[in-house]
Amino acid sequence: QKLIEEHGGETQFEFPYNGYGDSGEIDSNLPYNDDLLNIAYEMIDLYHGGWENNEGADGTVLINLETKDVSIYHTQYYEETEYQEIDEFQIV
Repeated sequence: QKLIEEHGGETQFEFPYNGYGDSGEIDSNLPYNDDLLNIAYEMIDLYHGGWENNEGADGTVLINLETKDVSIYHTQYYEETEYQEIDEFQIV
């Protein structure tokens, strides 16, 4: 309830995030207090730990304080490499 009051009665909050190469963050221009930001970071790390590593990921965390629901829309990026070795063959 305290967070709702601190945000003028607002109950729904959206936190877009992205990262790659070992760093990432939630959009830093959001007008929300640190308690909400920490909740969003905790939810991302809980369900998608390491999201900021290598090719990274992006997504959105939606927090509804009235219903106490959190939704995460997440896209993970990765690079795939396939290696094949043909040891020896004879040309006829």
